[in-house]
Amino acid sequence: MCELKALRDGVTQPEIDEKVAEFRTMFDVVPECEPQELERAARTSVALDKLVENHHLGSMAYYYEGYAGNEYENIVTSVIAGNTLLTGRGIPIAGECEVKNVQAMKFMSLLNAGGSFAELYAFDFEDDVILFGHDGPRISRWQKRK
Repeated sequence: MCELKALRDGVTQPEIDEKVAEFRTMFDVVPECEPQELERAARTSVALDKLVENHHLGSMAYYYEGYAGNEYENIVTSVIAGNTLLTGRGIPIAGECEVKNVQAMKFMSLLNAGGSFAELYAFDFEDDVILFGHDGPRISRWQKRK
């Protein structure tokens, strides 16, 4: 976490702008998304990219638990977009120090079979919708294409 913070502190505004543009290309960013939250996630995503590059990581599992209201909490609550981009590039990232999970994600990625871990939360058979999630507030909606 200390190294990630140091890398994050060194991120420049042009790097943030480039990453926000990547977010807008890769994700459906809704208008309600606050620009400062997008930039906060972008700063962390750039730092994650540098961490992966500096250590030639092929996957990563992490865990952080600390006191509320500190800079590390600010970082760890802004990793999801960066983790998603890295996982999409074949460098799976797993929270909760799920080492076995991240290695399974890597194997699946190498087999071109995907590589993301999710837990099923709810099914809506009438609207053909399944809610997936993992790791607290990271709940995404997936709807079967008709």
